[in-house]
Amino acid sequence: MTEKEIQIYLSTRFPVEDEHCEWKEFSKLKHFVRGNEGEDIISYISAISNMDGGFLVIGVEDKNLTVKGIQDFGNFTKENIKKSFLDSCTNLNTEGLEVEEIVSDDTHKTAWVISIPRHQTRLPVYAHKKAWQRVGDSLMEMRPERIGKILSEPLSADDWSAVIIPDATIEDLDKRAIDKARIEFKKRNPKYAEEVDQWNDVKFLDKAKFTIKGKITRTAMILLGKEEEEHFLQSRVKIRWNLKTVDNQDKDFEVFSIPLLLAVDDVYAKIRNLKFRYLRDNTLFPDEFLRYEPFNIREPLNNAIAHQDYTKGARINVVEFEDDHLVFSNYGGFLPKSVESVLLDDTPEEQYRNPFLVEAMKN
Repeated sequence: MTEKEIQIYLSTRFPVEDEHCEWKEFSKLKHFVRGNEGEDIISYISAISNMDGGFLVIGVEDKNLTVKGIQDFGNFTKENIKKSFLDSCTNLNTEGLEVEEIVSDDTHKTAWVISIPRHQTRLPVYAHKKAWQRVGDSLMEMRPERIGKILSEPLSADDWSAVIIPDATIEDLDKRAIDKARIEFKKRNPKYAEEVDQWNDVKFLDKAKFTIKGKITRTAMILLGKEEEEHFLQSRVKIRWNLKTVDNQDKDFEVFSIPLLLAVDDVYAKIRNLKFRYLRDNTLFPDEFLRYEPFNIREPLNNAIAHQDYTKGARINVVEFEDDHLVFSNYGGFLPKSVESVLLDDTPEEQYRNPFLVEAMKN
């Protein structure tokens, strides 16, 4: 396309600037990706994403879409700049984030059209640690009523863990894991203790909220699925245990797959939880205690499973250091506004990334 044809093309696709579209020159791209807050590209990405998504057109003159061209890309390309956006914009969705490059044949001017996905349910997108919004063609820090609307959105529509796997059946679940689930379910739900043994597996899995009307969900596959059926989850659900020496060198490791209801015990068995004996004064009977209280292993490991962002294809990691400490990590952005807000409000967080999975684990 010629420069004139590009201008006609852009003005046809993006006839006005509004809450879902912004035109910007940003000719020296490298200075505007992450620059002054409220004026740079990541601020506009945050604002447009928080207003249900849209487009940012750069390399054009504001107000009239005259093609000016991007003059200085720095080290950015349309392929690698997406990582910079994702690194700088907390909660930005990877799905739908695209950069279209348009170069005029006659004047060799380059314009970019950045497709910005809508924010994920109950997850405002932040840039410079602030959530931004558009009001008409103006950009401002998000107002309380807008952030309140986002935080009150229903979760079920976007709950990855609640999605039904069409081709999976109960035969794809591990019987040992189901039996283990029955035992734990009776402990958590004593009112059903006498009934559980009378339920067949289909009824039990529905009651415990692993399945939906007998259909196998991703939650059921994560917690109860046979290891050989991990392909239903694109083989992305893994826990990696890693033993490191005092000087941070790898000494041993093992990777555990589904069913995670059984894998957590296997991970626990790998951790060297030594028993110590302490002899107090005035007695010959020593006190015995473990290096790690089992609760202090179980709780972070289960939380890592419950709140992992499984769409990223990353592992949950348990790193054991020989100098007596453990590090648990999972993948995913911090759901509340900030760590500071959680500490200052001093209240439990009510948002969950995988509410269906969390409910099944609770049961």
